Parts: sequence; C-alpha cells; structure tokens
Amino acid sequence: MSDVLDAPRSGLSASGRTGVGSFAPALFVGATAGTMFGTIVNDIVPLGEGAVGTYCIVGMGAMVAAINQAPLTMTLMLFEMTWNYRVILPLMLTIAIASVVYRAVAGSSLSIHQLATRGVDLSRNREELVMYELRVGDVQRTHFPSVREDAPLDELVKLFLRQRTDSVYIVTAEGLLHGVVDLHDVNRVLATPDEEHTVAELERLDITPLGADLALADTLHLFFRHDREELPVTNDAGKLVGVLTERDVVGAYNREVLRKDSVLARVESGTGKERQVDFLELPPGQRLAVAEVDDTFANHTLRNLGLPMRYGVTVIAVDVWDAAAGRHVRLAPDADLQLHLGDRIVVLGPNAQVDQLTRPLAERQEVSLETTADHASEAE
Repeated sequence: MSDVLDAPRSGLSASGRTGVGSFAPALFVGATAGTMFGTIVNDIVPLGEGAVGTYCIVGMGAMVAAINQAPLTMTLMLFEMTWNYRVILPLMLTIAIASVVYRAVAGSSLSIHQLATRGVDLSRNREELVMYELRVGDVQRTHFPSVREDAPLDELVKLFLRQRTDSVYIVTAEGLLHGVVDLHDVNRVLATPDEEHTVAELERLDITPLGADLALADTLHLFFRHDREELPVTNDAGKLVGVLTERDVVGAYNREVLRKDSVLARVESGTGKERQVDFLELPPGQRLAVAEVDDTFANHTLRNLGLPMRYGVTVIAVDVWDAAAGRHVRLAPDADLQLHLGDRIVVLGPNAQVDQLTRPLAERQEVSLETTADHASEAE
C-alpha cells in the first residue's frame, strides 16, 4: 500500500504522465491478484473450471473501486460486462471491504492523493482554490513611491504632493524596506509647521511585508489587521520589490471567481515552474478576446486582413496550430504571417468591436478584403 501511495515519486505509469494513467494498471493488478487467490483456493477446495475467472473479475473490481473510491461505478460496470447475477453479491462484498480498507489507510483516492502531492488541495471549494492558486507576485504593482531613510522631510512632503498616493515607503541605501509613512501622518506634521520633524518619527515599523509566493487568500487578514489598503512586498533579502493593494485583490477575485468583465486582463506565460501570471489594467470599455480563424480569415496575412481598420481592434498575438507538438504555439503578431484554419487571434479593443469580431461568420457584418487592401494601399 505504501508503494501505491508513493507513486508520484516512482516509475509507475500512474505518475509517468503517459496515456496509461492508473485505470489499466489497476485492472491488471486486480486481475492478477484475484487469479492467484482463486487458483490457490481452487487447489485447496475444487470449485470448478469457472471459479478462477470469477475471482479474477472480483479482484479487478475491488482494486479499481478501492484506489478510485468508486464502488458503485465498478459494480455496475462489471455487471454490464458479465451479465452474471451470481457474481454480484461476492463482488459487492469484496468491493465494499476493499474500499473501506483503502480509505482507512490512504484517506482518499489515488488521483486526489497525486494532486495533493503536487500542491492541489481539493478540500477547498472553487473560490478558495482560485485565491490560493494566485500569488502576490501575480497581482503586485512594481511601481511605488519611496524615499531613503535619511531623506529630509521636505522631500517626503513633495513626493506626496506630486503623486496621488496615500503611502510612501522608506527604504535603506540598499533598497531594503525600513518603514512606511501614511498621508495622515504628514497632515499632522503640516498642522505644526513651526516644530522640527523627521522622517524617522513619522514612519510605521509594524507593517508586515508580504512575500511574492504568498497566496492571495493568506493576505486578506493582514489588510484588516493593519487597517491599510496596501501592503509592501519584499524578496527573501528584505528588499522592497512591490506593493499589493486591496483594489488589485478584489479585481483578481472579480476576474477569476465571478468571471465578470473588469478592467483587469489575466496574462499567463510559461509552463511548470517557469509559469508567470500577471494582471494588466485595461482602458475602460475595452477587453482582450480570442477570435477563431474561420474561412474569411484563412489564407490571408494580418496585413491583408487589416483588422484595426475593419473592426477597430489591435492584434496582440497569434496562436498558430503546431501539428507536430499537438498544441497551439503563441507567436508575436507579424504583419506577413499567413493564417490558417485552426489558428486563433488574440485581440484588444472596445467591447462592441470585439463582440463583432468574435461572432460566428453568418452573423458578422463583413467588410470586403479588397476594400481593406485598397485603403491600406492608399494609407501607404
């Protein structure tokens, strides 16, 4: 049993990321174990020629039902395979015992255990999973106002006057986070201009910095505890690398969980450990969308299509179908890139124009390619 639970670290097909998975190996192991047990029992107490085959079927059902925690599914599946009423009672009894024993030892199915070893916790609902998947580094802002800890007070006040901000971060000469000054504290200083004040007496030192790898769900209580609308983000060395605002957290929740149109667009790049997620703030009334290449766009280049003139949208990227890799490959928008059926175009534009572009071909108000080409030639 421990070998099965350790499958993600071994060479079993269940963790080999091949097309086999765990179902077929479980059938084989169950059938082998059932056949071996049936052969031993039949040698001791002869039960007939078909008895060993019955043990084989029961063993298959018990193994698959146990590791997948699906007793009813396997009972019905094997009954439909055999249409033998006599095998149902021993099958149900064996499956029930195997499922209870496996749950007592492992606690969950093999598939859930494999996901847990990869950091996916299915005990949370969908909203929680999204907020635990997103990290501070995915949403943080990398532009923030800051001054040196030895800066004069006038420099701090001028920074507040120049920028629309409620907080200015105090850093050392090496860029390490030292503290933060709120706008309300500066107002208190301005109320007593005759007194001497320093940056050190205004800054707060009790703010807990966040790490870029911290889940967004683990940051919410910190906003409440510090009574702040934004928190600093530091790296392992303590250097200030960004800030996280409540507005960005709410925007990410609105975009990822509620699936509502907002001014944030999620941009993902890379795979595995190199995967990066970022949220870009779009102009009001505009959004990103993916348009499928249909018969109208196929066998034309981006230059000939003239999508900015025809639909008022900007092409951000093109997903070209790579038959050898069996997936889409994202490319930069080259004007001479020829499109084919199966490709996809990533566009940015006003909602109405994007809706017009992404409609089915029969509902789309098309502008002739010849007219677009003529306009392009005149523009040149």
